[in-house]
Amino acid sequence: MGERLTQRMQRMRAEKTTKSQRRLLDFFERADAKKLLRCSITEIARELDIADATVLRFCRALGFEGYRDFRMALAAESLTAEPEGRLAALSERFEERARVCAARFQDGEIEAAANLIKQARTVCCLGMGASFCAAMAMHERLLALGVASFCERDGALCELFLASRGIPDVLLLFGADVHAEHDLALARARGMRTVSVAGEERLRCDLALAACPEKDRMAEFFAVEALGLALDRLLREVS
Repeated sequence: MGERLTQRMQRMRAEKTTKSQRRLLDFFERADAKKLLRCSITEIARELDIADATVLRFCRALGFEGYRDFRMALAAESLTAEPEGRLAALSERFEERARVCAARFQDGEIEAAANLIKQARTVCCLGMGASFCAAMAMHERLLALGVASFCERDGALCELFLASRGIPDVLLLFGADVHAEHDLALARARGMRTVSVAGEERLRCDLALAACPEKDRMAEFFAVEALGLALDRLLREVS
């Protein structure tokens, strides 16, 4: 089991610390966890009259990549005394991640992808590895909306299906694995429109929703919800 944040902070206090580190330790030990989740690194720095970089170095000295990871760990640890506290910390964490995901997407791109899906004969939802879960969630959402959809984990079956598609069809490609470029090439050869969901920019699809340099499962599921809502609205307008 990893060392708790409070233990890391106690260890830092016991070691030789700078004046700024001591001020930050005092501040975070007294901070209200719920309020802290709404404070940016700049707000903390302004409160203590120090530089943003000082706060960032403090967080990294405690073993975190940045202030956001430190803040989440502190809030989660501070709110675990009661079951309600644990749930509140989890809720705050999801809200923060949802805000981060939302910032990666553009309304116009979601709308454009939803329009492609609405006009498609069949939508092929593909994603290998962990991305298959998001692809399947999208597949089920489309079926519930009355949209013809295909989703399969087996690479050979995916290849056979893509070979039977054409211009009226759309490929929704979740993530980016070793099969992604091959599937994309097959779809292009058949004239399909292609949409990359939380994949890498190198895929160069017709549309790229939230291009991610690294795998981001929450971004993929966020896209499922966003596309589902946009498509539902478009289909209701038609009816």
